[in-house]
Amino acid sequence: MYKPLLLCIASYAAPLALIALAILLSPWFSLWDNALSDLGHAVRSVVAPVFNFGLVLGGFLIVACALLYMLGFSRVKALIQICLGFTLALIGVYDEVYGVLHLAVSIVFFVGLIAYLLLLGFMDKKVLPVLVALAHFAIWFAHLSYDVPPGAALPELAAVLSFIPFYTMDYAVLSRRETRYL
Repeated sequence: MYKPLLLCIASYAAPLALIALAILLSPWFSLWDNALSDLGHAVRSVVAPVFNFGLVLGGFLIVACALLYMLGFSRVKALIQICLGFTLALIGVYDEVYGVLHLAVSIVFFVGLIAYLLLLGFMDKKVLPVLVALAHFAIWFAHLSYDVPPGAALPELAAVLSFIPFYTMDYAVLSRRETRYL
């Protein structure tokens, strides 16, 4: 009945819980000074297996959501979600040890979040997702141009956390539609 919504929530709750656990187990980590991916560095971080597993699991669940539920309602949204899930998993597979490859998949993931928000704004004719996408640009501009904050963790978390309500709303709508036809 509410399977789409439950799987959607699991697709971000599981990785966020494992990221939180990795942070709690890493007294050296600073949200202000580090990137989240520092937790996944296979050589320097003892919590790398926890962190990277969270990203791979989250990516898998996002792809599962898109294929099982979104594809039948919006192919465009499903395609972007599949790309987001795949790149999130790749961030966990190609951790910071891989250097430029890790950076590339991370950039694709965060640009994908912005693309999804812009798509929502234009497809659903709503201004809020577009404003949130513009806020993403501003946050990343401040970080990349002015080193504010010096680490990427806060911009990364802001991007993901501001995406979640819109992503969840899509699956809440799908769950309501699915319930209506039972």
